Amino acid sequence: LRRGGSAGGQKGVRSIIEQLGTDRFDRLRIGVGRPPAGWDAASWVLSKFAPEDRPLAQRAAEAAAEAVRVWEAEGLEAAQQRFNGLDLRESGGP
Repeated sequence: LRRGGSAGGQKGVRSIIEQLGTDRFDRLRIGVGRPPAGWDAASWVLSKFAPEDRPLAQRAAEAAAEAVRVWEAEGLEAAQQRFNGLDLRESGGP
């Protein structure tokens, strides 16, 4: 979770900034890791999850939904403290 900032190379975020005319909006990001050797970043980000990665993707979606609930109920800072840096590969959940 982040308040404002640049697109950081993300074309979709860049498009939103261009449409809004500002980078001053809150955002939620779900990381998908680095692309394997031989993949370009766009192809990696837009590819389907491998079957073995689907449980992790499900946990990420569930954590993101919970983060949005906390964000709405308690504010961005509370959600950031609880969810930023969360590594679902190790913990298994929020």
